[in-house]
Amino acid sequence: MSNVIPGSPVEMAQEMKGTASRSRKVQKPVWHTVLSWKEGEEVSQAQKVAAAQRYCELIGAPIARHQVVVYEHRDKKHAHVHIYINRVPIDGGPALRTDNNFYRQPAITKQISQELGMQPIPERRRSIKDLDPKKQAVRQG
Repeated sequence: MSNVIPGSPVEMAQEMKGTASRSRKVQKPVWHTVLSWKEGEEVSQAQKVAAAQRYCELIGAPIARHQVVVYEHRDKKHAHVHIYINRVPIDGGPALRTDNNFYRQPAITKQISQELGMQPIPERRRSIKDLDPKKQAVRQG
């Protein structure tokens, strides 16, 4: 967490909403992403925190300027964390742009993996074509 008073998820969301209300232009003030590691890779809590912090820096939302909440889930076989970033910075500067984040993510996660000496963070799916081959055959034919 950064720049958010600890509390329940509802309380943290309310605080982030209050900060976001400073901007009249931003329609969707929260950017959400997930960092995942390969199944079986041992990832320490410190590595997860460092990866989340570095992600925020590289995406353009340093934690000194933005409210950030990171949640770890253990509902999958692989380690992963959810990152929620308030796009409206606490210092009143311009909001975080997210229009190209989908395309920037692979390079950012690769850089984080290299910097922190981890296995490459799995890339997210780029199109529906890399899903189930049977479904793809039905779509084409």
